[in-house]
Amino acid sequence: MRIPVKSKDKDQQMRSLVNSAIALFNQGKFDEALDLSKKFADQYLDDCLDSSDIDILGALQGIVEHGTDSVLAETVSERKRQLEQLPQIGSLATFSDNYTIVDRKIIHGEPAFVANGLYPVIDNVVYIQGVHHKSFAKDIFKILDPLFQEGLDRFPVIKAKTFFLGRIPGNFWHFMFNIVSRLSYLPLLQLDSYEQFVCFGDVNTKQREVLFNMGVPNEKLLVLPADHSGHFENLTIYPCGVHSYTCDNSETGVAMYHDANAIRSIKVRISKRLGIDQDTPSEPVFIWREPVGRRELQNQDEIVRRFGFKVFDPMKHTLEEEVDILSHANLVIGSYGAGLTSILFAPKNINIIQLGIGDIDSSFYELIARALDQNFISLTGRPADEIDAGNWKEVDRANYTVDIDELVEAIHTAQPDEPLG
Repeated sequence: MRIPVKSKDKDQQMRSLVNSAIALFNQGKFDEALDLSKKFADQYLDDCLDSSDIDILGALQGIVEHGTDSVLAETVSERKRQLEQLPQIGSLATFSDNYTIVDRKIIHGEPAFVANGLYPVIDNVVYIQGVHHKSFAKDIFKILDPLFQEGLDRFPVIKAKTFFLGRIPGNFWHFMFNIVSRLSYLPLLQLDSYEQFVCFGDVNTKQREVLFNMGVPNEKLLVLPADHSGHFENLTIYPCGVHSYTCDNSETGVAMYHDANAIRSIKVRISKRLGIDQDTPSEPVFIWREPVGRRELQNQDEIVRRFGFKVFDPMKHTLEEEVDILSHANLVIGSYGAGLTSILFAPKNINIIQLGIGDIDSSFYELIARALDQNFISLTGRPADEIDAGNWKEVDRANYTVDIDELVEAIHTAQPDEPLG
């Protein structure tokens, strides 16, 4: 969703429209004043209002309450009430997968937000003064109104200097790039100055391994329930290094943002902490995909037997084993899915062959490969069952097979001097 931002020109347009309505009202032209008030409500009421516009809504409220439009009068009154409450709680900033153009300019130009006041985190949303996304105002108050009524003091105040990680996803790709990449913006010495790192949801053993090797000791990890709320007196927030966002100019309507330095930093930091050499490629690696009921490569057994690849199963290896295996790969082949995240630890200049089906969105892994100076090849398989090719959900979930001859050709193209099994 693209979040509108109130520019100086728009602010002047809003105030000019309201001043005209006030002038007409003072001249006794009540119907014309009401018409301009309705025009304002249509154009701006759910768009770019913030707490500095309370005076505008106060003037409009007087006009519409004088008229006969009780619905509009109630709407303006409620909007004014919401804006009056905003300074009590701070303003909304979401640091999740869906950034906007404005977010990226602010966040990546000035990446740290240090909250030195009392700021709540509610359902993975951080409320921070001065980063108010106006069009979320109605949704904010669906959450905040009950809290005002119950009293915000029922939530514990966390005084420690805290680094915000966010809600922990089960998907390894999202974990590495929506959560772990935040840590890449600070060197280890600075991370060490934090008293705790807060996250929401469950953290499994491998995720704890990753966080530890990125500079987060287990004893400093504050794990709260996914639906927990809390107040933080000192909260630092960095953006994630890779995310998708709505983009009207792309063919799909979705584009990817990635910070190549953040991606490389994860690889370097974890490999160094584990003492593993990143540049010793020696054997091809096949990333195994466990059956999960969707997007299954149904002839992967045949592929492994045919070529004699070293098989890496992300579900059965520790982080150290994963980094060690991938660090020695001279070719990586794997199905489109979270398992392919492991190319993060593969050497530069090697070839990555992604296997998938239909018009898959390869940009997730292609961006990672590009950031790591790896060569990326996408090979499209065939659905195992009849599917509606125009239904992306069916395509995304469909099981498939890969033609062995086409894979031979792709491998030979990637590594013409290497003998095939």
